[in-house]
Amino acid sequence: ADSIAESVPEETQKTRLSATGVQYSSDLDMEQVRKILRDMGREEAVSNALLDERELEILASDRQLMEKVNAIMDRIEKRNAEYQAAVINQANQQVTDTSVQLFRAVIGAILAGLILLTVLMIDINRMHRYRTQLEESRDYAQRLATARQRFLASMSHEIRTPLNAIIGFSEQLQQNGTSETKEQADFIHSASGHLLEIVNDILDYSKLEFGKASLHQAPFTMQEVLDEVHGILKAKAEEKQLTWSLELDNGCRKWVEGDALRLKQVLINLAGNAIKFTSSGSVTIKVGTVERDRFTDFRILVIDTGIGIDKNAQARIFDDFSQADSSTSRSYGGTGLGLAICKKIIEQHHGTIRVESEPGSGTTFIVELSYRNTKEAATEKKTSRAGRMELKGMKILVADDELFNIRLATMVLEKAGATVTSCQQSDDMESCLRVRYDAYLIDLHMPGRDGVSVAHAIRTKHPDARIIALTADVVTPVAELRQDGLFNDVLHKPYKEQDLLDMLAGNSSAEQKPQEEANQLSMQQHYSLDEIKMFCGSDQKMLWEIVTTFLESAPEQISMLQEALENKDDEGVRNAAHKMLPAFQHFHMQEAVPLLKDLELLGLQANHARPDQYVHAVRQAALQVFRELKREMEMAGVFE
Repeated sequence: ADSIAESVPEETQKTRLSATGVQYSSDLDMEQVRKILRDMGREEAVSNALLDERELEILASDRQLMEKVNAIMDRIEKRNAEYQAAVINQANQQVTDTSVQLFRAVIGAILAGLILLTVLMIDINRMHRYRTQLEESRDYAQRLATARQRFLASMSHEIRTPLNAIIGFSEQLQQNGTSETKEQADFIHSASGHLLEIVNDILDYSKLEFGKASLHQAPFTMQEVLDEVHGILKAKAEEKQLTWSLELDNGCRKWVEGDALRLKQVLINLAGNAIKFTSSGSVTIKVGTVERDRFTDFRILVIDTGIGIDKNAQARIFDDFSQADSSTSRSYGGTGLGLAICKKIIEQHHGTIRVESEPGSGTTFIVELSYRNTKEAATEKKTSRAGRMELKGMKILVADDELFNIRLATMVLEKAGATVTSCQQSDDMESCLRVRYDAYLIDLHMPGRDGVSVAHAIRTKHPDARIIALTADVVTPVAELRQDGLFNDVLHKPYKEQDLLDMLAGNSSAEQKPQEEANQLSMQQHYSLDEIKMFCGSDQKMLWEIVTTFLESAPEQISMLQEALENKDDEGVRNAAHKMLPAFQHFHMQEAVPLLKDLELLGLQANHARPDQYVHAVRQAALQVFRELKREMEMAGVFE
């Protein structure tokens, strides 16, 4: 401040005006100024000191604040680090836990897979073992069935062949013998007829069991069938002095379609049993009818006043080889197959049979059947019996390895006016075949050279020859023997004199005895539901659903087969045939199955010059089965 005052010029210091315009003395003023300046300097110094002190305080506060902030930041960073570490640790723990769980899950899945695989392998092995056992059982059953069929065919031939001679010669004795020999011949004929009945029962039962006995659909009236049954059993009833009657309503005159031959067999069996087991009183057949739109329902009652059947025995009388009492066979005879055969035939008709009886009060068998309504059949003009028996001037060759069969046929034919040449040894066959005959009777089962080869030789030399097969084998279907045109007709042993004469006269469809008719196959079997029924058991709904599905799908498959053939697609034909085979085999379509098996090999073997013929034959066979299946479904009331 002093330095400032000293530096002021002297002139300037002499007079100064105050801020208010008052003039002061220069010395005084300068002193005051200096003082003021010194005060100001001190104040400034104090102020600066205070500022410095404040600045230091602020700096100290700032340092403390920064330290606190840093401490807070450190704590935040530490906590953040701790949190991150915790999160990382938790994540690591979760990863570890997840890995452990995943590992456990993988191990568990592997173990479960191994267990499941083991179970599957065990199950597959078990199924394979069961399938193998089933296949072995099936093969064994088929072998047994084949062996049984062969046995039946052999038994048929071995038993019926001598019966042919016994029955035939007893007939000749009945016609030509003395009164004493005629009586003896009657006994022989009766006994042999009884034996033939037993053999026929066994063979007929076998055919029904194996599904080889089909139903032949043809127009008939119940009145005609019952009149024949009444006539056949009339003598038997009169012999026991029984009242033998029919009670029919007007519906029995209506024409229906069905197998009259099989129906007649059932009624003869039931009524014959009624007569057999009735010692006095009556046997009556009552028939009631109920007409529906396209069908007629028949309720047939066979009523007798015989010995009756115990309640416990009624449950088993329809079983195979079963009778009401063990003493029945000894007292009345029979095999115990008659009612079993009746039941199977009625089941083929989709009908029912039941029995009502009390011991000592008689028995009533109740049969319920339905037949489709149809128009009256055209009547055939029949040749008179005298005309049929006239064979005068005919030259006939009889070839048979059994001498008594030759002698029997020779006796019958020569009596009818024919000239007979016989051939017993196969060595003599060539010389016999050089001559042309009007008819050839050829036994099918000859040693050395069978009847089929002989017939081929005859047909080669004489294409228009009339060849009749003689056989005691009733197992092989007649249609199978006729199907290639080799034989004109088939005559089963034992045959009656009139049967032989009728056949040679060209009237093989003329009158035949009911028992013999009943044991001929009525038609070639086109299909069988036996396998489907075995699968369905008693579930009729499932049975007809399967049949309906087959009827819907099979035509489409046939169209695919036809389309593949038209496109000349051998692989397509093979695939279509392969796809069709299982269903056709399940339905036992014996005509179509071999053709489909051949078509499976189309193009792989050189045996299909005309595959269109195979496809056409498959289609025709299938259409025939479709029609018969639909007819059977209608008879069963499926469409109602």
